[in-house]
Amino acid sequence: MIENFFSPGSIEEAVRMKSESKENCCYISGGTEINRLNGSCDPINVVNVHSLLSKEIVRKEGKLILGAGVSLQQILDCEIVPKAFREFLHSAAVSRTLRNMASLGGNIGAKLEDSYVILPLLAYCAHIITADITEEDSFIEEKVPLREYIENNESYQDSLILEVHITDTDRFVQCKRIARSSQSKPACTIAFGTELSDSSMHDMRMYVAGAGIGIQRLEEVEKSIRDGRIAVKEQLKNSLNYEMTPVSDFTGSAEYKKYIIIQSFLDIFDRIKILKGSH
Repeated sequence: MIENFFSPGSIEEAVRMKSESKENCCYISGGTEINRLNGSCDPINVVNVHSLLSKEIVRKEGKLILGAGVSLQQILDCEIVPKAFREFLHSAAVSRTLRNMASLGGNIGAKLEDSYVILPLLAYCAHIITADITEEDSFIEEKVPLREYIENNESYQDSLILEVHITDTDRFVQCKRIARSSQSKPACTIAFGTELSDSSMHDMRMYVAGAGIGIQRLEEVEKSIRDGRIAVKEQLKNSLNYEMTPVSDFTGSAEYKKYIIIQSFLDIFDRIKILKGSH
């Protein structure tokens, strides 16, 4: 239960409040996760950053820059945001009310396995700008790959996300949310991103997320494709089957999840016609 609600006057003050809090503390912008019944956090102290975060989406120096304070609806309505990202967001966050409330930074910071934004951004090799306090008590802003932020959760507990940067908005990206209905929790989510040139793939990213999986990058599958050890669809199927370890829960059995994830990736490779046997 929230007992203290702080409204700092600057980004630095907000980050210091978070790092100095001796009790359970969270940032709040849109509030859709903190205020959600059975949400992932139940803070005692809350630091309000809604008025401090940028709510702009701009192109600058060849990058697409999204302020952490933008709502999911703003992203959906902005035509300079990559189409694949907007299409996934529309299918994943079906409530317009929620999209108008939820912030980009908050949805990344929650690090949920069924996040509306994390997997497509990982497929786009996005970077984030974070604000933090160093061990020497200095205020810093730094640019880090979103992948590093997700994989090293403990290192960024007090960090505040300020911006999201997408350098290559022309990457081939496909994402899919697999659920029984648009309102239900997904059994799993997949994301695939690559640069396509001369019928070959470069800088590939393959991700899967769900219960028992968390947010997992399929690095061995990527490496096998890059090294030429996966050249036909059956080899891709076997490699995916070996690397994933989903668990059964109310969204579906582990066997079902494996099947649907594998089939979804096979469908993507059918579309780009890279592997032998694709059509």
